[in-house]
Amino acid sequence: MFAVEEFVPGGPRALRLNTGASNNVAAVRALQKCAVPLALYALLVCMPRSAFAETSDEQGPIVVRFCYWANYVENEFIQRVCDSFERDNPGITIKREWFVGDYGRKMQLVFITGEAADIILMDDEVFPTYSVRGYLEDIRPYIERESDQIERELAAELHYLDTPKAERDPHWRGVFLPTALESFNYRGFQGGLPWDGNVQLIYYNKDLLDEAGLAYPRDDWTWDEFRAMAKKLTKDLNGDGQPDQFGTNLSFGFLGFEAIVWSFGGAILNEDRTRCAMHLPPAVEAARFIYDMKMEDRSIAWSGELEGFLTEVQLLTGRVGLVPAMSYMIPALNRVKDGAMRWGLAHMPFGPTGVRYTRITWDGISIYAHSTPEKKEIAWRLLKYFLKDEHQQFIGETQRGLPVRRKQAEEYYIDPDTPAVEEIVLEATEYARLTPITPRYQELRDAIQSELDRLEFADVSGVTPEEAMANLEPKVNKVLDKELAEWAARETPKEIDPHSLPKAFGIALGIVASVFAATMLIPAARRGFLNQLAEARRLFTSRQGRSAALEGLLFASPWLIGLCLFQAFPILFSIVLSFCEWDPYNPISEMNFVGLENFRRAFSQDPVAGDPLVLKALYNTFYYAIFAVPLGLSLSLGLAILLNQRVRGITIFRTTFYLPSIVAGVATVILWMYILNPTFGPLNAALRHINAFLDWTRVLAFIDLPEPKWLADPQWAKPAMILMALWGAGGAAMLIFLAGLQGVPDQLYEVAELDGAGRLRKFLNITLPMLTPTIYFNLIMGLIGSLKVFMQAYVMTDGKGGIEKSLLFYVLHLYNKAFVEYEMGYASALAWILFVIILALTLLIIRSSAVWVYYEGERKT
Repeated sequence: MFAVEEFVPGGPRALRLNTGASNNVAAVRALQKCAVPLALYALLVCMPRSAFAETSDEQGPIVVRFCYWANYVENEFIQRVCDSFERDNPGITIKREWFVGDYGRKMQLVFITGEAADIILMDDEVFPTYSVRGYLEDIRPYIERESDQIERELAAELHYLDTPKAERDPHWRGVFLPTALESFNYRGFQGGLPWDGNVQLIYYNKDLLDEAGLAYPRDDWTWDEFRAMAKKLTKDLNGDGQPDQFGTNLSFGFLGFEAIVWSFGGAILNEDRTRCAMHLPPAVEAARFIYDMKMEDRSIAWSGELEGFLTEVQLLTGRVGLVPAMSYMIPALNRVKDGAMRWGLAHMPFGPTGVRYTRITWDGISIYAHSTPEKKEIAWRLLKYFLKDEHQQFIGETQRGLPVRRKQAEEYYIDPDTPAVEEIVLEATEYARLTPITPRYQELRDAIQSELDRLEFADVSGVTPEEAMANLEPKVNKVLDKELAEWAARETPKEIDPHSLPKAFGIALGIVASVFAATMLIPAARRGFLNQLAEARRLFTSRQGRSAALEGLLFASPWLIGLCLFQAFPILFSIVLSFCEWDPYNPISEMNFVGLENFRRAFSQDPVAGDPLVLKALYNTFYYAIFAVPLGLSLSLGLAILLNQRVRGITIFRTTFYLPSIVAGVATVILWMYILNPTFGPLNAALRHINAFLDWTRVLAFIDLPEPKWLADPQWAKPAMILMALWGAGGAAMLIFLAGLQGVPDQLYEVAELDGAGRLRKFLNITLPMLTPTIYFNLIMGLIGSLKVFMQAYVMTDGKGGIEKSLLFYVLHLYNKAFVEYEMGYASALAWILFVIILALTLLIIRSSAVWVYYEGERKT
């Protein structure tokens, strides 16, 4: 033993270490060399971002961030506007952040983390979600300053919108197109400025109409004429009894359904947007109209018929004759070469009440409410810059969308050299309506779509329009009640228990302590813990032991820090959240303690105060697990036995069977969505060929194999998922079984053969008992994996759970509650319920293993 004395550079005190080996000296010196860089790095990380901000000409230009989603053409336009703005405003730099992929999900993350840009491209449907949570600036005060021409024009438009509808001048024509500024106005809160828009119209294939001897749609045509035309356009071209050409692709999609409801005199919500109106007779009549076209006329293409085809492709290829679509499709169709398909554009039809409506949507730009005042002013100038005549003119000339300025729309959007009659687009803005503006847009759309999906597949679900629309009322009203509560909270903040966090943390620590105490009641666990504690005491009684422990902790510190920050803390915090009510968009200080309310709600079937979908999700999950786990284990074991044969080229076969398991999960799901397509998928095609062969034999003609609609049929959706799960049976489970098989002694088989045992007896009496430890492991892992199934259902159903929620698995429901409805506390409670279920089932399997698991060399007492 010897002492090493080292001095920290610049430090007054010595660091003395007593070690037992010379390598400790090198470790200490290396640590000292790293200390300064690590300290500097920590300082840089912890310094506020404002310390590096460039806010004056001496330090550099003012950098204002602008995030947006765009295609390449739109990106060039935004770049053009930003470059022009920078030239007109020296000393200001617009940092463009071009998001690709799921822009909506990324926006949620940047708002929650406080990393949002100063200027944000925003859709009119979703802006209220962020407005009510205080993320978007109310630009009404900026408009009301009326300091320039654009502000005066906007102020005049706002004054018109603030005037009660009964008192508005019916002949008033503003500078901006109708509904433009209104699209970003939620209960008086102006959350952004629109800059271009799109309106829904009817596109038609002239060639198909000419072939059928039909006249082109008139400007004043009706929905009854639309139905008659679609019926005549629907044809069976190859004589197989199934239509190959359809009249229309009209569907029960929420956004496409709105215009028909309005034209039939109905509404989505009542006048003040506080209650559902889709259960009323006009909306029911509109649903019955589409239902009859689909079920009686068969003139509407079932969604599976056109899966994978873009709307313009459906029209161009002659698969569909009449297509309701937004005006953004016009530039794409204008590029169709001469001599190809001829197409036309028509107004939306009139309804039975003598009126017609269509849907319009606007893209806009918002200001981040938490930016600095200086950057907010710059952002406001850029917002107005998009409304300048030259930029609105460019939007019109490129037909990127409808310019918001009426003059530029009328002068530059119309192009006489194209096949489209763009005047129809401008005329449609006069009778266009906006989708109901609500902070709960995503939740409202999902609630409505859940019943519309049942109507879309009414041949399977058996639901009628009257039943489906009646079911919408409580679902929609439940969402609207949440919205009204959120809006009221802006004026009257909700009372929050100031001791919520301490209470929740106290319960969480109490649960952790109780679990630890319960674990210590188990003799084996108690002995193991006491032995480890005694070993730690012995280690720290000597200087050499303490030094070795310090070195070990030092080298393990990256992993320990990661464990604490990214595993232990989230686990503990989720326990805290499960006893609270918290919206992740709000600071933690607004977390409200609710006790066991989240757990009571999970097991309540009350449609308002409870969550009836929890039992549905549990049923779907257990159904999947009960069938997928044993079938998957059986197939994996069968493959392992086949691949355990001593034949030439066996490694090639092993690789081939293992390959499907390494394909990315999303790619596998997309592949199976194609395989399971009931119309052109290879699985149903094979079934059709088999049925044709059986009919040809005549002897077997009485056998008629079903041709399921798979994911579109609630009875077949889960079997389809189970079938897809078997695709990965050649993965890890198969390899583990293969390793287990190769560990079975050959002598056992040789002795059994001498006794005259056949293959079945050897498998049942030797192979299976020797593989029980492997089966035991794969069973636990398979069970846990099946109870956590998420990705497949999310991709297949776009997160909605499929027809009649037949694929709403538990984790998918949990995800929707957390990241769609923003109920993070309730979602945490659901997560811990699932943890308890998995733990209980795992302990049950472990407990039962003493009966059926055999370990070689183990003596049973």
